[in-house]
Amino acid sequence: MAKRLADAICTIAYNVAATHHAEFEARAARYRALPIKPEVTEEQRKFIVQANVLSQQKAYADALEVYNKALAIDPVSYPAAYFNMALLSAQENRFQSAIGYMKKYLLLEPNAGDARSAQDKIYEWELMVSKQG
Repeated sequence: MAKRLADAICTIAYNVAATHHAEFEARAARYRALPIKPEVTEEQRKFIVQANVLSQQKAYADALEVYNKALAIDPVSYPAAYFNMALLSAQENRFQSAIGYMKKYLLLEPNAGDARSAQDKIYEWELMVSKQG
């Protein structure tokens, strides 16, 4: 019975994640098609500055939380947040999360100047995930 319950929970979590990813991919495609990208709001800017300060203080979990507040306002207006969150997650040894954030960054900015190094980080973190499991 416990195994069936665990399997059901895993299935639900997988389906929710897949739906969220599909929605983000669609939003990222719309973002990439925009001739003029949206600017961050003043409230987002406040959160971004605060997250950067927390990151400099090595309060990585707190910085992630504040970046999430900025992204809750608009999840595509500041793609660099995903890049930063990926690096912060890796600092916390949360490599699966780091991979997810970096993939979101690359969905929004596939032609970024640092796209190659971002993809290389994903490869690095995939190795770390395989060593953890």
